Amino acid sequence: MNLWNTFDKHIPHNPYGYYALSVRFKDYYDAHCWLEKRPEYMYKDLPLNLGLSCEVMRLIYIRELNLQEYEVLCKYSLNELKEKVEKNYYLLNTIGNKQLKKSWAKALVKTKKWSINTFSVISNLPHDILNHIYSFY
Repeated sequence: MNLWNTFDKHIPHNPYGYYALSVRFKDYYDAHCWLEKRPEYMYKDLPLNLGLSCEVMRLIYIRELNLQEYEVLCKYSLNELKEKVEKNYYLLNTIGNKQLKKSWAKALVKTKKWSINTFSVISNLPHDILNHIYSFY
């Protein structure tokens, strides 16, 4: 479960620091503090010898993802993501780090945004019907 949005809403308004937050945010706070010191690791693969717990490492890994990208990351394996992105003709040289699963998840979410626009151009449907379809997207 990704609670980064909830953490970001509460931590700046909390005058007592993370101690006033519930226990479930302890790992989020640890990951937040670690990323403040080393922000470059948000976009790189983390080495295993950092001495961090598995949960903190996972939270650092998913920090930059929005909810839709996180759901795609959890739903598909790396090979499935690669197949889907290549099938949607996404430019592979624009993907940042091809070894990271989150890079492929971001690319797949971008191609989903293109798909509804491509459908509207190809189908030549009236605008009222397209607006009804857009409401479900």
